[in-house]
This record gives sequence, structure tokens and C-alpha cells, in this order.
Amino acid sequence: MPQSWTDWGNTNQNGSKVGPIFCPYPCSGLIVSEQVGHGIVNLKLGFLYPDGTEGWTGWITENMGGSERQAIRCPTGKFATGIKVREQPAKGLVNMRLIDSDGNDTPWATDNQNGSENSPLKVPQGNSVTGLFAREQAGYEIINVKIHYQPK
Repeated sequence: MPQSWTDWGNTNQNGSKVGPIFCPYPCSGLIVSEQVGHGIVNLKLGFLYPDGTEGWTGWITENMGGSERQAIRCPTGKFATGIKVREQPAKGLVNMRLIDSDGNDTPWATDNQNGSENSPLKVPQGNSVTGLFAREQAGYEIINVKIHYQPK
């Protein structure tokens, strides 16, 4: 099956690519790790197995210097069809949320409402988020993301 990716969420191409991480089933959750003074330093995606149990990908970076925030999840029966991020100058990405299959936003993953919201990344209609690629820059941590999708 061909790899299908959205464009990057912003124009920042500094640093190096990290990941990708992939879900074996449509993404329905997100956990971020946030470091004071930096923003989001790590993240992983959640999904549901056919029996309804929850699974998680591995972390996308090797940076374990942050603190894990509470998981955000799409409502029961829904899956992620997009992602929104907040970007803060000199810090990179400081917040993320999922867009569910009804087009609604999950809560934000962190309390940081500074910076500005990038244009949402959305997969084509009828698809679901199944993975994520990121860019990591020393001193800023995660600075950019793009999402992988495949037809459901």
C-alpha cells in the first residue's frame, strides 16, 4: 500500500526528522510529554484493538526529559481524522489536539495556550490518522509534524 502523508504543519524544516510512528488501527488518542521552557518534547499515539482494548505506539523521540501529560482521546466510536498544533516562537510546538471523525476537537494535550495555532492537518475524507512524523530541533524539541493516513 502506498504511503500517504499530509504536508508538514508549518514551514520550519530545521532540525532532523524523527519517527515515524504507526498505529495498526485508526488513531484515537494522543499522549504528549512536555518540558518546562521547551514545549512538547515527545509524543505517542493511541488506538483501539478490535476487542476494544487500548494500545499505544512507542514514543517518537528519545527525549525523556519532560513530564507525561494526561492522554487525550476521541469520543467512543470516533477516530482521529486530523490534528491541530500550537507553535510558540523559540519553543517549537507547545500544544496539540486531535480532530475526531465528526470534525470536533478533543481537549488540548497541555495547558499552554501561548503562541499561535497552525493550520489544521486533516486527512482526506474517508481516511483516518494512522501515524505521525515529526521534526526535532535541539533547544526547541518538536518543531513540526505531519500525519500518515490510509483509507479505512
